[in-house]
Amino acid sequence: MTVELRHLRYFVAVAEELHFGRAAQRLGIVQPALSKQIVALERELGVRLFVRSKRSVSITEAGQALHSEARDILQRVDHATDSAKLTDSGALGSLAIGFIGPAMWNILPALMREHRSRVPRMHFRLYEMTSGPMLQQVRDGILDAGFIRPFGHDEALEIRTVWSEPFAIAMVENHPLARHDVVDLADAANETFVLVSREGSPGLFDQCLALCQNYGFSPLAIQEGNTGGAMFGMVAAGLGVTLVPASADLVPWPGVVFRPLTKSDPELALAVAFRRDNNSTALSSFLETLDAVVEEMAVASRSA
Repeated sequence: MTVELRHLRYFVAVAEELHFGRAAQRLGIVQPALSKQIVALERELGVRLFVRSKRSVSITEAGQALHSEARDILQRVDHATDSAKLTDSGALGSLAIGFIGPAMWNILPALMREHRSRVPRMHFRLYEMTSGPMLQQVRDGILDAGFIRPFGHDEALEIRTVWSEPFAIAMVENHPLARHDVVDLADAANETFVLVSREGSPGLFDQCLALCQNYGFSPLAIQEGNTGGAMFGMVAAGLGVTLVPASADLVPWPGVVFRPLTKSDPELALAVAFRRDNNSTALSSFLETLDAVVEEMAVASRSA
C-alpha cells in the first residue's frame, strides 16, 4: 500500500471543508481531479472515507480516524521541511562555541546578543577552556569555533584575530604597586608571576613573556593557574601577580586590583578559530555577525 502525501493533503482539505468545490479551490486544482484523487485514495485504503450526495458531503468514522492522523502527519512534514530550509539558510540550528574566559569580558556578550537578535532560533552551547585543548576540539569537529589566544599556523584551521587590547597587571589589593595609577612593569621584575601554562595556552604564555622582555626582564619565578578564576584566586592569596587584558577590570575579583601599564605594546590578541572545511551556513552567519560586532566595538573604542 502506497499513500502519497498529496493524497493526504487532498483528503484533509475535503474533510475540513466537507465540500469538494471549496476544497478544490483551497488546493488550487479543479473539482473533477480532486474527486478522482479521493476515489483513488479510498480504493487504495479499501475503506469509504466520505458519504456523498447531490447536496452534501459527510465524513465516515474511518474518515474521521484518518483525518486526525493525517493532519498530524502533514504538520510534522511541514515542520520538518521548514526546519530544513531554515537550517540551510543559517536561521536555525546549533553552534558549539569554545572560549577562553577573557572573551566573555569583551566580545562574547555583545556577539551573543546581536546574533540572537538576528537568528532568534539559533541554539548555542558554550564551553570555557584553555586555548590548547580548545583548538584540538575545533580540529576534531567537536566545536564549531573557538575564541583563543592566537599562536602559530595550523593547516586545518583558520585563525583570525578579531580583537586586541592592552595588558594590565593584577595584584593583591595591599601590594605596594597598587598605590600607583599606572604601573611600570619593570618594577615587578622580582615578583612571582602567575601564568597559564604554555601547554594550556601557548599564545598567552609567550605573549606574557614577550611583554616582560619588552620591559627589560624575564620572570624569575612562575606559578601556574589554568583558568582566570585559579589565577585571580592565587593573586588574591598573595602568591604573585599576573598579566591580564585591560578588560579584566570589568569583572571585579575580591581582594584583587588591576592597573594599566606604562607601555601599551605589545597588545594582547583574541582570535576566532574554525575549520577551513566547515561550510556550515550557521557558522558563516555567526562569523558575519562577529565581523559586524567587532566593527561596532572598534568604532566605539576610537570615539571613547
